[in-house]
Amino acid sequence: AVVSQSGHGDRWSGGVRLRRDVGRRGTRRASLHLRAPSSSEFEIGGRQPPNVAMADTLTTVSFRVKYWTEWGQNLVVVGGHPKLGDWDVRKGVWMHCEHVGEGELLWTGKASGSFNEPFEYRYAVVDGEMNVLRWDAFAHEAHFAPRDVSETYASHQGEERKRRDRVEIRDTWEFTTHPENVFRRKTFRDIVAPDETNAMDAGTVGADGLADRMERVLGSSEPQGTAATVPAFRASDCAAGDYVAGTTRVRLECRTLRPIPGMRLTATGSCASLGGWDRSKAAAMRFDEDSRTWRLDADVSSDEFPVRYKYALRAVKGTASALESGANRVIVPLGMPEEEGETDPAGDDDVTAASVAAHRRRESGEHHSIPGFPDPPIVAPMPRPGYGSGIIADAGSAVPGSSVDDVSGGSPFLAEQPGAARRSDDQSLSSRRTSGTAPSSPPASEPSPSNRWRGPNARPSRIVARDGHFRFPAPWRGSGIAVPVFSLRSLKSVGAGDFGDLETLVELVERAGMNVVQILPVNDTTVHGTWWDSYPYSSVSVFALHPLYLRVQPLIEEAAAVAGPERAHVFDALRRETERARRALDLKEVDYEATMKVKMSLARRCLKEPKVREAFLESDAFKRFLKEQSAWLRPYAVFGALRELFGTAEHWRWGALGSEKALDTVSRLSSPDSNGGNGLSSVYDAVVLRYYVQFHLDAQLRRASAFAASRGVVLKGDLPIGVDKASVDTWMHPELFRMRASTGAPPDAFDANGQNWGFPTYNWDVMSEDGYKWWRRRMTHLERYFSAMRVDHVLGFFRIWELPAHARLGRLGRFRPSVPIRRHELDERGLWFIDRLCDPYITGLELRRVFGDRDGEAAGRFLEETGATSNGADGGVTPTFRFKPEFATEEALLDGDAFKIREGSPDWLVEETRAMRAGLVALQHNVCLLRDGEDPDAFYPRIELEKTSSFTNLDPWARDALSWLADDYFNRRQDTLWRENARRTLPALTECTGQLVCGEDLGMVPPCVQPVLEEIGIFGLRIQRMPHDGRCEFGKPETYAYDTVCSPSCHDTTTTRAWYEADEARRKRFAVEALEMSGGAFPPPRAYRAEHIEKGSGSAAFAPPADGVHVSRQGDAEARRRTSLDSGGGSRPGSRRASLDKGASSLRNPFETANAFGGGEELATPNEAPGEPPARCSPSVMRAIVRQHMASPSCLAVFPAQDLLALAEEYAATRPAEEETINDPTNNRHYWRFRLHARLEDLASDSEWLAEIRQLVDESGRNPKSFFNQRGA
Repeated sequence: AVVSQSGHGDRWSGGVRLRRDVGRRGTRRASLHLRAPSSSEFEIGGRQPPNVAMADTLTTVSFRVKYWTEWGQNLVVVGGHPKLGDWDVRKGVWMHCEHVGEGELLWTGKASGSFNEPFEYRYAVVDGEMNVLRWDAFAHEAHFAPRDVSETYASHQGEERKRRDRVEIRDTWEFTTHPENVFRRKTFRDIVAPDETNAMDAGTVGADGLADRMERVLGSSEPQGTAATVPAFRASDCAAGDYVAGTTRVRLECRTLRPIPGMRLTATGSCASLGGWDRSKAAAMRFDEDSRTWRLDADVSSDEFPVRYKYALRAVKGTASALESGANRVIVPLGMPEEEGETDPAGDDDVTAASVAAHRRRESGEHHSIPGFPDPPIVAPMPRPGYGSGIIADAGSAVPGSSVDDVSGGSPFLAEQPGAARRSDDQSLSSRRTSGTAPSSPPASEPSPSNRWRGPNARPSRIVARDGHFRFPAPWRGSGIAVPVFSLRSLKSVGAGDFGDLETLVELVERAGMNVVQILPVNDTTVHGTWWDSYPYSSVSVFALHPLYLRVQPLIEEAAAVAGPERAHVFDALRRETERARRALDLKEVDYEATMKVKMSLARRCLKEPKVREAFLESDAFKRFLKEQSAWLRPYAVFGALRELFGTAEHWRWGALGSEKALDTVSRLSSPDSNGGNGLSSVYDAVVLRYYVQFHLDAQLRRASAFAASRGVVLKGDLPIGVDKASVDTWMHPELFRMRASTGAPPDAFDANGQNWGFPTYNWDVMSEDGYKWWRRRMTHLERYFSAMRVDHVLGFFRIWELPAHARLGRLGRFRPSVPIRRHELDERGLWFIDRLCDPYITGLELRRVFGDRDGEAAGRFLEETGATSNGADGGVTPTFRFKPEFATEEALLDGDAFKIREGSPDWLVEETRAMRAGLVALQHNVCLLRDGEDPDAFYPRIELEKTSSFTNLDPWARDALSWLADDYFNRRQDTLWRENARRTLPALTECTGQLVCGEDLGMVPPCVQPVLEEIGIFGLRIQRMPHDGRCEFGKPETYAYDTVCSPSCHDTTTTRAWYEADEARRKRFAVEALEMSGGAFPPPRAYRAEHIEKGSGSAAFAPPADGVHVSRQGDAEARRRTSLDSGGGSRPGSRRASLDKGASSLRNPFETANAFGGGEELATPNEAPGEPPARCSPSVMRAIVRQHMASPSCLAVFPAQDLLALAEEYAATRPAEEETINDPTNNRHYWRFRLHARLEDLASDSEWLAEIRQLVDESGRNPKSFFNQRGA
């Protein structure tokens, strides 16, 4: 190893021999003593120490963090300081690692310089080319004011003296996927875990409120966070403070993002300043409200290290306390060897086995089945003789005025010195260190405090231990129902579900023990004025709400009150008309056009009343609404008025009122001065009507949202990935969109033709110029109503499947952005015949293969010869063809007049016409490469090109070359581009909102997607029949990561019942492989079988069960279920409830409890062979499926309403499964009209059905009522 000294030019001289380290294979080490720099510059590895002033302190900051990397990856510390690269990853501190346990790597790095000012830093995982693969979740802030403990040392010239200081930072790698980080989302947190501090201060919490629960559990109802009870944290991080000789100032930091009203955090541990494990003497911590971090400074003497400790919750008043779960936390300073058998968590150790197996790098959170705080044991260190192979450097061997570890970025582990002896003390030190009492003087066999460190003067003056999250016994997990608003049916809804129905749905969900209501997008989609507008993802405005969801009865009552008794007869007529419409439209499915007509007509006639119109326009509420929402409301209202005026929403047909003058048009037509008369036919009257409808829609949805919040129910919305080309947004902001292209999805197993959604793609470069303001406005607006958000097709933020404007299917697309295949790459491989690869390959033999005897008709009507020939497989020559210009696109073939069929045509003609059209479209798709319309030297492989005859008719060498390029395009070359694109765009959604953000990440998922979603903190979606692991046919819910939403099906698939019953062979595989059916019965989920019995029932949050009694989770759930059912008046003979009670009462021991509710019941019917899965998706089958998803580690388990209805035979038997499908993705003109066949009022009063769902929720630990720190005890 050689170094360069800049004072000697470029000469490299000397050198240090590296000695093999027999303990680490392949590693060689050496110790190098370097003189301290003075006026001359001394470079090590290209890095130059700061030119500090004489009076400055030279601080060496050691960073330490555990993180598991893959081969070829490295960690870098980068931050807002010159020594940390000033946020340039290439100039940051390069870290070094060593194994410290099974599957654990400890990374360390150092930086030396002047750190007198506060700075921020982060850790980054980089590859060999210094591309950032992952950031830790948050930037850390540090401030190291020099502490008056640092010794002075002489420069090599002997006339200068400087102060030195050493600081160690022991960080916990921050994963946004950690379970406690769900509480970072304030809007979401305020629903699922409200901080009721203010309510308790005001004395407004009722008898069943949190204050009474805390008083029962802790003997106190005092809140956290008040100045009188919890000291506020002072901003200076690890400030100097008063120095106690021979000690190290240790700062402990721990976060509680979850509100803990009435409690505070303490630290108890082995050293004297932490009470010596006496929890009554545990040190209280200070709370920083902004970061929700608790901090504590403690002075620790050298002989008290290593320090073992835990955090504990303690009542602000009273003595009740609870230790966190998991192993002891340990602080072992760098340079002091860790003891054998000692584990050093350096953060949160509670990691699920499933997450470790699936992704060893991510923290997930230990899955405990029962809420509450059973006291974990204090783990004492294992006895061991001395320090083993730890090396104590010989202080006398150091060069005067030099240091062995002043080098920035150097390894913190010093090598063994030649001739140094190994220490092998035989005396155990563990008993003294566990007691927390320091001996008066070290025994002879133990090194003295001043000599216990590797290297001279190596004792740090400060150690900062950032321990991540307090380890609660269980992560928060919720469950809920997914249903479109239009599918709801109630006694008041007219034609379709409305926002008023959401309140009834929330009551239903709460009674079932669930806490999530997920709906489809509710944006206005009125483009065509027909049932085509039933498609909820084709927004005409990303801000406006759909009039379909308006509850008209409140409008009529409000208008009648304003109009006065003299107009009572008018509103009596409107009430009768509303009731007639409600009965007439109470159909099996939604009649979209009739429902829209009725609701808009009723709203228009209410507003037509002069007093109503005047009162509305002059009301303070409307003026405030117009002022707050003017940016989108005025353009939307004018757009709707012009759509009626021109008879089309295609604004490019509006002439002078098109996009170029949209702002001026909105300004003029949204003003009362634009009103040409008093009739509603005027433009301004049409504008006012939209003001009126949107005002009431907003009020009704906000009312439903507030009602859900009051019940602790999360209202989860849906953010569509696209907008309609004929929309307000493309009219007002055309520069944000690529109007000559369409979005879609590539072909997959569910749709061989792919999908074409018809939305324009985004111009991300233009959007980035204002920091993606349009997206931020969308998310901020949706937060007005929702506390969680599903982001439709989140893959579109990495790359979107872009299709040319003339495409109607999804095959001829390519990803945008993407790195294309360049012309020179084709040339290098001998693929010079570009036209052959890009034009449809059509020969006479192809025509005969596709059309048979009708090949001549196809060639004569739609094709023309090229004049070239091709060699056939039999060695013959065949002519080649191309499409006539008028039939050269999908648009011409599918939308033109050539294949229009007259009404009444015979079936054979219809079939022949469709076959001809399908064959011609297949020929258009018979290409290998797609041209880039904007770059003549760029090409893209046609997806699934290997399946085309254009490809198979190439020479073998050409096929090999093209296959390699296509594989490289789809699977390798895009990863960095897509990762960075998502890192730029997705934070626009997450950083501006307090909602829990969940992404729909199904389909063709690139490898970079999951790491980026984890990094940004966006949950993924898991559908069992669409596994992310391509090696299995069915997903395994027990292996899902915490940061996911799991569901058996979704609106884009058939229902679970229909899917299960459709394919006998698949049904058998599913029953055996996914549900693990054995002997004709479904066993309980793996999580239940693995845990069996657990300690604590959750009835007392901190107290373990009396007399050591162990209570099973399922048994506790059954007790709660029985209490609930008994209060409802018992059960009738033969009912589902009676069957459940009978099964539960027959249990002989707690281990059988897991089989009580469908887990072990026989499934074969008299018409089926024993051991065979039922042909029908009976309630028993559905119960096993729902139960499996409830038991998963996923944060949210959300079930379509159809799947939950299938738990009851009376609901499943009254409607065929195939009629319950909401959407058919293969049909771009699908009619979205599914409606529940049961009324919400009836479902909400069905105590048996609700009890069955509640039992499934309770046994899984997802019931918010029984979870720690939720409403009620």
